[in-house]
Amino acid sequence: MFADLVGATELAGRVDPEDLRTVLSGYYDCCNDVVRRFDGAVSQFQGDGVVAHFGYPHAHEDDARRAVRCGLAITDLVPKLQLSKGVNLAVRVGICTGLVVVGEHGPERAAVGNAPNIAARLQSLAEPDQVVIEPNTRRLL
Repeated sequence: MFADLVGATELAGRVDPEDLRTVLSGYYDCCNDVVRRFDGAVSQFQGDGVVAHFGYPHAHEDDARRAVRCGLAITDLVPKLQLSKGVNLAVRVGICTGLVVVGEHGPERAAVGNAPNIAARLQSLAEPDQVVIEPNTRRLL
């Protein structure tokens, strides 16, 4: 799953750096909490993007469903965050199911394979506060 904050570059030019840090920290915390609630794991924070995976370190028969429910919860909760006056947030989410190798890469855990790249591309196709999933994920729901 790849979640990306909409308009983060524009936001960075509009608000004070301390306010931006507060907004990003609250966004990261929200995403991390939601991912954990669905028994997923955040592997990376990439700028204003959050990369999470489901099925590692604990696999479930319904990991695809968990990922989709997580993505929907993120698109529901992020716009409700009140982190800085005058800042309204939106997020795009892409989800792809596929085989990956998960391992430590420096200070972060990373999922290596095609699925994370496809998830990132899918989120770029999403409208604000929308989840886009690929066909393999849809078949598993």
